[in-house]
Amino acid sequence: MAPKQTLQSKYKLLSGHEIPVLGYGVYMIPPSSTEKVTLEALKVGFRHVDSAIMYRNEKACGRAIQSSGLDRSEVFLTTKIPPESMGYEDTKRALESSLRTAGQEYFDLILIHAPYGGKEARLGSWRALVEAQKAGKTRSIGVSNYGIHHLEELEEYIQNGGGGEISVGQYELHPWLDHSDIAEWCQSRGLWSKRILRWHMGRDFASRC
Repeated sequence: MAPKQTLQSKYKLLSGHEIPVLGYGVYMIPPSSTEKVTLEALKVGFRHVDSAIMYRNEKACGRAIQSSGLDRSEVFLTTKIPPESMGYEDTKRALESSLRTAGQEYFDLILIHAPYGGKEARLGSWRALVEAQKAGKTRSIGVSNYGIHHLEELEEYIQNGGGGEISVGQYELHPWLDHSDIAEWCQSRGLWSKRILRWHMGRDFASRC
């Protein structure tokens, strides 16, 4: 039987850092409400906040963390590079803007939100994330909504010297959207999957594929 999971449960990523099993997602929460509800989430014990540039509420998430009284190291903060910022230079600019907007020195995890823009843009974005990780601007990097052919494209790039490791793959998962093929791919490589269960609005589950 699998051990019981709590808000304090964590998994160790390939990057060596730990990710809380259960995260508070701010997708579709208006920026005007995000700070308040995120602060409440932190008060009840959540330690993982999942945001994105596309959600337009990174600033409110950063404020909630600052207002919580928690040490920054206690909160795992995720953001994502949007489709319109794919490519090396655009991703670098988006990342710097995101840090300023959220008022953070680093993110715990940055994901490529979706595999748009073509191969050159996808790999350029990955290269920018690898550089950001080496510079301490993010602790872990990963992808979201990637199909197997996108994952294999990135895996080949990494194996041929592109650098970095895919620490997290984020996917929407529910009875009407089966990703068993991707789960098997991730499991075979020791990759952790961050699963979005949409009927639990505001909650993200990180689990091993």
